[in-house]
Amino acid sequence: MRSDSLQGKSATALVASRTLLVAILLLPRAMRAKQRPILSSISTSKRSPKSSRLPLPATSLSSRVAYLTRQRRHRQALGVLLLLLLFIGSYHESGYLRNGKLELFFSWLGYMLRSSLPDGGSRAYSRSINRNAARIPRLIMSLSLAGIDPQYAARELPTDMRDHGANNYTVEPKSGLSPSSAFKNLVFAKPSTEVLATLPQYRGHNCLSPYPLSVCPFPGLCAPPEHPEKSSQPCAVWGTGKPSSVTRYLAGSTHGETANFRTGKQLRDWDAPGRWVRDLYHLYGHNGRTRAQAGGDRDLHFFTPEQMHSCLRGKRIVVQGDSILRQFFGRVMAYSRLQPTSCEHLANWNTASYAVFENGTDAYEPSCPDRRCHFAGRRTCPSDGDEGRYCCPGTVYWIGPDVDLAHERGNITRMFAEPAWHDAAFSWFLSPEKTADWYSQYDWRNGRMRKFVKESRSSGARANVLPVDRLARVNNGRRIVRDRRPITSEQDDVHFKCGFLKADWPNTLKPGLQNLKAPTDWDARDVFNLNILQLWLNGICDPA
Repeated sequence: MRSDSLQGKSATALVASRTLLVAILLLPRAMRAKQRPILSSISTSKRSPKSSRLPLPATSLSSRVAYLTRQRRHRQALGVLLLLLLFIGSYHESGYLRNGKLELFFSWLGYMLRSSLPDGGSRAYSRSINRNAARIPRLIMSLSLAGIDPQYAARELPTDMRDHGANNYTVEPKSGLSPSSAFKNLVFAKPSTEVLATLPQYRGHNCLSPYPLSVCPFPGLCAPPEHPEKSSQPCAVWGTGKPSSVTRYLAGSTHGETANFRTGKQLRDWDAPGRWVRDLYHLYGHNGRTRAQAGGDRDLHFFTPEQMHSCLRGKRIVVQGDSILRQFFGRVMAYSRLQPTSCEHLANWNTASYAVFENGTDAYEPSCPDRRCHFAGRRTCPSDGDEGRYCCPGTVYWIGPDVDLAHERGNITRMFAEPAWHDAAFSWFLSPEKTADWYSQYDWRNGRMRKFVKESRSSGARANVLPVDRLARVNNGRRIVRDRRPITSEQDDVHFKCGFLKADWPNTLKPGLQNLKAPTDWDARDVFNLNILQLWLNGICDPA
């Protein structure tokens, strides 16, 4: 751990280097603006017998920089100083430009330059989400749903704070911030009338995890039962139920929109730089370069749950990654059910499965014995040849950043060679950074997996990567994954999504905000994984 004095020096040097970079960027403008006053000063100084040195021009920073850079020796000295600062700051592992700080600066600079250019791809994506067919999922991700449910605030929060708020908080040593369970800086949702009129989009049949209070902490977290008279408590995790998106898809009431799986075609790979526009991640698409890189002829499309059902029906698809992948798995289920918020009741020590059936119902099994999930009256999942539904089995596990995954790559290569995988789809879920002090923690492993997928694609394998690390390094994604992730001493603190504490499956849930691993801004909408889901669907599906 670095000392306070070293941190102070690093911070000072970092400020100095950034100021110098900004000054150099402003140099041409400064020189044009101050050219005549500077020349006037110089000519006056030559006539004055009182001084043999050139006086400094006006006191503004831009004038001083312009004056210094007009002298060749000054420019050379500034250039050497800049190179020295960059070298010193990035050479040692504790340098003030390590852990992504320099990369973040140039990313910000590139973001500002590229964002100023007209971007047809970004405009096309905005039109896609604003079309009438996407109205319901667009409302479900409304910012008005971010925060504590107003009903919870009125009915449960006073008792919760009285019983637990006074003595239930800590301060994380490195950041000095309190965790979300400290009842500090609470944010309360203010759902709009239009959003409330849209909910609920899911009604449950069989509850797996009741929530032991009269109302759940986040709006839409606990979908209502189909038969309210049979339920005494809200349900945080439904095992079976009826998603309205499946009903609309089966009835054909989808505004005429469907989607086709990319059978016989290479998957698109949207592993390219981008930016966040509010809650939606836009890839840079200047002059069609992003489309060409992805291997396609279209811009990003915002897929509705109904299109997702249409594309995935009866297909063989694998998404593989580390334990962060389980959040993505839960997001697929939440999007199918159109639940606006979600918290994990952890089931990450076994295989889970989510299935959608031809009768308009769905089923979630959080812990399947022997990695095979059996649903009552239906075939085993995973299974072959069942065209009436789709099934998403998943297993999640921990992978350290220093693990090469060579054995895993060998297994994937052998899988690609099997005849059953000729028209299947494989996506590798890259790891986002998870800590504030180790910015490049997963760069080595992500780089090797990127290379493997690229080589596999060139050999004909239907594969792509999900660029989770790119989304996590800029703008809103950086805030979600790193800057506002839960700060807690509990197990699982590296995962940024909302979760129930001390409640690994099948333990019962504990009530109150002190038993939630909530983001520090109390936003449980999980828009980060929603954007990964959209990139995934854009890679394996085509809108029809």
